[in-house]
Amino acid sequence: MNNGPIICTSLCVQKTALICTSQPIDRPVDTVWFILHGYAQRAEEFLELFRSVFDENTLFVAPEALSRFYRRNHDGNIGASWMTSVERDSEIEDYVAYLDAVYNHVTEGQRGRPARVGILGFSQGSSTATRWISSGAVIPDRLVLWGGTPAAELRNPEFQKKLSNCRVDWVTGTKDRFTPPSQFDEILPLMDSTTNPILVTIFEGKHGLDPDTLVDIIGRTPVDKKNGS
Repeated sequence: MNNGPIICTSLCVQKTALICTSQPIDRPVDTVWFILHGYAQRAEEFLELFRSVFDENTLFVAPEALSRFYRRNHDGNIGASWMTSVERDSEIEDYVAYLDAVYNHVTEGQRGRPARVGILGFSQGSSTATRWISSGAVIPDRLVLWGGTPAAELRNPEFQKKLSNCRVDWVTGTKDRFTPPSQFDEILPLMDSTTNPILVTIFEGKHGLDPDTLVDIIGRTPVDKKNGS
């Protein structure tokens, strides 16, 4: 009998990903929003929540997280997750590389970087968005963290420097049990700056996308953190 330790190794493999968009990616637009769903959501259902802000000059791109699972007792209802604590570093590297590939795919379809690029992360998608910006190829003009927080390791002035030319909105509901407004008092001092303050929006509601607030946040065009339009 072999009583030695079990040996686990990592192997990089190819995987097919799902991307949902509001229109063809080769139709020229002024603005592209990459929207990252939360835990146990799917890209298509998440994108559907943005239909009220669809317009012909804006492309919404919803990549689906690479790990799917059955929700609610295996009744056929499926969700996806960006990562877990198992093989944490590898999972982060994988989704950053995946999101970079999505970004390159979209910019190739657009024949270059659009005039404005925004990223909106909801819930688990918020920490995913900040890690993507920190380690990936994307340099956004807008970042919206909705019902979620920056990744714990990025709550510092150094990460805020990477956002020096990016307008940052932080949105949550008054009754959001995952990111209550009180969290702002804890995290904002770690990231906020006088030259590029994080803009906080608190709506009346729970953990979710509030339609009226979404129109207000996404409808602020052109993207300009200085004049607040």
